[in-house]
Amino acid sequence: MANPGKINKGMLAMKDDAHNNGSMIERILFNNRILVLLLFALATLALGYNATKVRPDIDLTKMVPQGHEYLQNARKVFEESGRADTGTGSVVRIAVAVEQGDIFSTSYLESLRKISDEVSLLSGVDTGGLLSLWTPGLNWIAVTEDGFEGGPIIDSSLYDGSEAYMAEIRENILKSGHLGSFIANDFKSSIISIPVLETNPETGEKLNIQDFSRQLEGVRAKYQADNLQIKIIGDVKKFADLTDGFMSIAAFFAVAFLITAALLYYYSRGTKSTIATLLCSIIAVIWQLGILVLFGYGVGVFSVLVPFLIFAIGISHGVQIINAIIREASAGKSSYEAARISFRQLVKPGIIALISDGMGFATLLVIDVGVIQDLAVAASVGVAVLILTNLVLLPILISYGGVTPKAIQHAEMKSAKPGNLIDFFSRFTESKAAAISIGIAIAGAAVGIYLSQGLKIGDLDKGAPELRANSVYNQDNDYITTNFSTSTDEMLIFVTNGPGMATSYKKIDLLNRFEWVLQNTPGVQSVQSDASKAKFTRIAFNEGNLKMLALPRVEKTLTYYISGGSTLGVESALFLKVELSDHKEETLQRVVTAVEQFA
Repeated sequence: MANPGKINKGMLAMKDDAHNNGSMIERILFNNRILVLLLFALATLALGYNATKVRPDIDLTKMVPQGHEYLQNARKVFEESGRADTGTGSVVRIAVAVEQGDIFSTSYLESLRKISDEVSLLSGVDTGGLLSLWTPGLNWIAVTEDGFEGGPIIDSSLYDGSEAYMAEIRENILKSGHLGSFIANDFKSSIISIPVLETNPETGEKLNIQDFSRQLEGVRAKYQADNLQIKIIGDVKKFADLTDGFMSIAAFFAVAFLITAALLYYYSRGTKSTIATLLCSIIAVIWQLGILVLFGYGVGVFSVLVPFLIFAIGISHGVQIINAIIREASAGKSSYEAARISFRQLVKPGIIALISDGMGFATLLVIDVGVIQDLAVAASVGVAVLILTNLVLLPILISYGGVTPKAIQHAEMKSAKPGNLIDFFSRFTESKAAAISIGIAIAGAAVGIYLSQGLKIGDLDKGAPELRANSVYNQDNDYITTNFSTSTDEMLIFVTNGPGMATSYKKIDLLNRFEWVLQNTPGVQSVQSDASKAKFTRIAFNEGNLKMLALPRVEKTLTYYISGGSTLGVESALFLKVELSDHKEETLQRVVTAVEQFA
């Protein structure tokens, strides 16, 4: 029998070597494991609390490159002309449609009146700018032998629901010029246009678009029936629907977590190692979200998927660490020794690998698009915290918990008998198979290069590309673009000149020719400018005589017609509103090319 005293001395010597071996960082971490775990726990609690404050970031300005010359020029023109923005504002459009019959019925018009009144009282609606068939702002104007005549399309003081008044409403619509814009071409629906304020007038805070969207959905649920359908579109509604989908992403994350847990256990057959790996990856996600809130970031349209990425990278690196610990444990090392040796072997290559990942994501910061830069920051922060959670926390946890005998046995069995799949792929290291695989790779690359010539850039479908084609929003958008003549894809073009030259005949004549060029560019549905406004105003002021469909050469008269008969002057910059058939890359490129060539 061996001397017990000698065995104890040998064990103490081995433990002492384990404490003193390795780098200074390793000794600090593993010789103070309790303190390290306590610090990790406190950091997780603090950052976890911060993570609960994360909010969707749907700032529309982050969707476009702020440094682009078009946006810089636009900003300069708006400042010089005294306009705060493009003038389009944030507008929600509600189409109230009937399945059977048309809008000229008492039941439809009464429903439209109730909906119009109710949405006008929603928090965040600019009530004074709301337009519908029931508002006086939607009017008609006619040129008669007695001069101008006009009035609201529906005069609520005269409305009686009779057939005679329904016929008068139809006539007023045809005289108003709003057919196709506020009234559908088939007379089966009409639009309620709602200007949305940036701030809630009741609280003075920035408008909560999700609450606003829920109020709109409440109106839809209240009035939508078998014969009455309600369609809602607008940037505010689109982004509210998008952020509502964030909850679905969270549910998907939970499902992905369960699937990953099952696959991880199937691979390792170790309960302790599976739980430790999952725990460290989840802690990395919590830290990432908490740090983003600390830096003032939210979860953007693209960065909402980054937590999935960080979780996946964490699992990938965690598996490598677990494999190394199991390998050392199967060689007879204790849990503590196996964890320290694995840390020693993997910490440097692991840090290099994660830093490389982080640098790859950080290069996205050179792209001048806010949502892409937010994604780069979120991913870089996530990769940085993985250095701590996976390379430090995971080995320390395993040093206490160890790995199960079942996991060690399973690893030894896989090492002794790799399996058919591993055996198949290992054959590619042989010269003959390697040559064949390289040939296949070269052929695949050639095919890929050839097929990439037809690669389209940008959006290929109608509606909001951020949402699925069969989403409620895109179905509503499709209905409105199909049944109305207006487009949801608009482009704003401006023309500038020297001071006092904005309404010179030469400038407006060029604008008129420019408008003609755009109208004959494929993909353009309509163009509105001061040139067309001047011509049609001149007709109106000359008893509707079509011979007057031309620009007057007298500049004072021209200014008068551009300003709609007002004695006020016009802005120093001239604007063209162009409605496009879609927002495909080739459509946008055709219009931009036409603008640049004319310029």
